[in-house]
Amino acid sequence: MGFFSRLFGGSGGSTPAAKPASAPPAKKPERIESSADAAWRAKIQEGLSHAKNKDWGLYTNARLDLGQMAMKERRHR
Repeated sequence: MGFFSRLFGGSGGSTPAAKPASAPPAKKPERIESSADAAWRAKIQEGLSHAKNKDWGLYTNARLDLGQMAMKERRHR
């Protein structure tokens, strides 16, 4: 059996050892969305729909609104 066959599980003479059962991954707590996050998400969706429709002026307005929101939150970068 070659190196790559062993690495990628190719058919070979030996069978791999059974792995012990592990606990299921812990669930992350649901994130509560703030009103600013909801407004940001809505403005991004609005911009995407304008871009899809090739309304570039309205897309630009949505992007400028995002910039104004970022400046208001002092997230200039």
